[in-house]
Amino acid sequence: MKKTIYIGLLILAWILAVLILALLLVMTGIVSSNFGFGASLGTACGHPQLWVISIGIVLLLRPVIYKLVVKEERRFKKTVAIILIVVGAIWLAINVGARLYLESVEKEFFEQHKTELEQYEHERYELE
Repeated sequence: MKKTIYIGLLILAWILAVLILALLLVMTGIVSSNFGFGASLGTACGHPQLWVISIGIVLLLRPVIYKLVVKEERRFKKTVAIILIVVGAIWLAINVGARLYLESVEKEFFEQHKTELEQYEHERYELE
């Protein structure tokens, strides 16, 4: 029974970590959506990078949760947890950086070709 509670608390901690990290991404404006807060939070929760980082966080919390449930101290290795957090953070930084770069390139492109695009739209509506 204690093992089931322990695993359940680990899963709950993982879900909570994903939600907190997703909330941070939404609040900082890294993940935005035109459909409201719920949609942007759902979009942020869909990033597998957050899942990897959250697994690392939960692996670091194992001694605390184990002590809470079993009432005994046990040591766990932290190497895998730290590797997961670092890999997830690098992956997230690359993903977010690429998206921000793409947005800036698109904005610059549309600013440079604004008159051409407006002429195209004007001609398109005249033909219809």
